[in-house]
Amino acid sequence: MNVFMPTRGNGSFKIIYKIIKTLSRLFFILFAIHVLIYFTVEWRTKLNTSGVSNPNKGLEKHVSIRSVDAAIQGEELPNIPKIPVAFKHRQPLSQSRRPLANASYELKHNKMPLVIYNRVPKCGSTTIVWLIKALGSRLGFKTISHNWPHVQQILTEDEQKNLVENVTTAANGAASIFIRHLHFVDFEKFSSSVKPIYINVIRNPIERFISHYYYMRFGFGNGNSKAWMKNMSNATRFEKLEECVAKSAEKCVQRESSTTLAFFCGQGPKCRTRSPWALQKAKENVVKYYTVVGIVEDFPNTLRLLEYTLPRYFRRGSEIYKRAKGIINKSKTSKKVSPRLETKLKLEEALRYEMDFYQFVKKRFYDQLNDLNLKRNLF
Repeated sequence: MNVFMPTRGNGSFKIIYKIIKTLSRLFFILFAIHVLIYFTVEWRTKLNTSGVSNPNKGLEKHVSIRSVDAAIQGEELPNIPKIPVAFKHRQPLSQSRRPLANASYELKHNKMPLVIYNRVPKCGSTTIVWLIKALGSRLGFKTISHNWPHVQQILTEDEQKNLVENVTTAANGAASIFIRHLHFVDFEKFSSSVKPIYINVIRNPIERFISHYYYMRFGFGNGNSKAWMKNMSNATRFEKLEECVAKSAEKCVQRESSTTLAFFCGQGPKCRTRSPWALQKAKENVVKYYTVVGIVEDFPNTLRLLEYTLPRYFRRGSEIYKRAKGIINKSKTSKKVSPRLETKLKLEEALRYEMDFYQFVKKRFYDQLNDLNLKRNLF
């Protein structure tokens, strides 16, 4: 006798048996649909990237944490566990998130847009650069990286024009990502033939300032960043952050760190001020130009958004990210000390325009996740 079959006359067991049987069938149907969707997405992504020559061919076996780390410098990023990517159907995007739709159109029509990552200092860019270079070797796109000590972030009109010409020539119409610490440059202003996609990642301004303060004095904990450290007297180098802020938070902030706003506002001198005008211009440019501006504090969802909107460049980025643990540990800022709450409150006031911008970007970031039905993961 089948022990799972209800005995005749026992109506309640019959009902339970039918419910279990129905739920089991439903479970297997949903599982089959999930598997079908997964492999369909994989097949379409491979189809889009097939036939693309790999500009880094022959380098794949050399792509490792050690080799890439030796060629780049940047900032620390929290060690966050991998979160798998969820692919969902798109929903209409509001005007404030329109660059997402533009990027989707370019990729859907098999165009290979130039991606601009004008990385903000002390916002996890060492890990992101490592990830982009590893993905470039795997997915077959170019990485054009301008990375040397004290790279020029502010350019004249002629220098901006030359930069655009040099980068577009290097890309040569192929799928490429250009990487540099650089205040925002409008590529379309200097070239009608290129319509790049802009991406970036920012960080809580208070934490960014603290990290930048100690990095300029002591570099990385691994001791391999002396060329990137700022020249200063010993009295200034060994001045504690709390002492600097206690004298004058406004002056300390102005002296020690460039504003995040300039990386989105532009090259003009007004963009280098912490002012309502620079704040508004930075917000306008984010809305108009940037497909994704992620946040360090939620890096897994930043990767998910990049994977979903730009699969040609970031497909399976979350999987490769788990290999970045060595990079993260090597790029910790040396001798960084978290200040007291009182000091942080003073910094919050001194960085009020950047705090406003950070909250604006953060809201937009989660709006994008919601628009695309990508699950928001809190931790």
